[in-house]
Amino acid sequence: MRKRMCTQLFALCAAAVIAASSASALPLVGATMDWFADTANGSIDLLANSATSCSTTDGGKAGSCTNTGFTPLHERFTVNDWSSTYDTDPFVTNDFNVTNNTAGILIFDVTVTSPVVVTGPQSAMSGSLGITLTNTPAQPGGGSLTDAGASVYRALIDGGVVRTLFDPAYALTCGPSSTCSAVDTDFFGDPVPEIGPQANTDIGIRIRFALGPGDRAGITSVFNIEAVPEPATATLLGLGLIGLAITGRRRS
Repeated sequence: MRKRMCTQLFALCAAAVIAASSASALPLVGATMDWFADTANGSIDLLANSATSCSTTDGGKAGSCTNTGFTPLHERFTVNDWSSTYDTDPFVTNDFNVTNNTAGILIFDVTVTSPVVVTGPQSAMSGSLGITLTNTPAQPGGGSLTDAGASVYRALIDGGVVRTLFDPAYALTCGPSSTCSAVDTDFFGDPVPEIGPQANTDIGIRIRFALGPGDRAGITSVFNIEAVPEPATATLLGLGLIGLAITGRRRS
């Protein structure tokens, strides 16, 4: 009787943990690039852009989208490249490289969103941001990348901000030589993940910054979550493992 109870308890714990920790990302549902200047602004749907191509692997559970060498008709900037990768962890990336072709400051606001199955009741979060700023020879005085009134990096769960990096006031500069570069990085949840809310529908990354005239910015970013079992499930798992150990000792 005790043996059957231990076996049943362990099976219940295993099923509960699997249910709590299972999570998968699906193909991107949103990827937009908004831009703002003193006299004009606009938005690009990166997924619908003719220069974007997407591919999937693992039966559609993983994949990526890329865009290379796109310059809008107004020619205010060039998207040298953009890519976003998603997988069943789930995680999503938002990597891009843009050049400000104008003589003024441009604000870039790039958001990617990937749907996920329900992941909760809590999530273990980690993420990172890397910035490479480069000034072109045609622009004297050095390069500049600053926040545009909000955190440069915002991690999103169900559309809400759950973590930020490079909060205002943030500035990355190089120079004063006409040709220069600078690099900055930050991260969270490594080596110990941070606890965040349950993910019901999607996760995403939003990158926003102001880029100086003639400057180029390369961005790499990632946001990863994993399910965290509720305390009751963790307790059941512990009891199940104890029961399994007791059963093993009696058999030996």
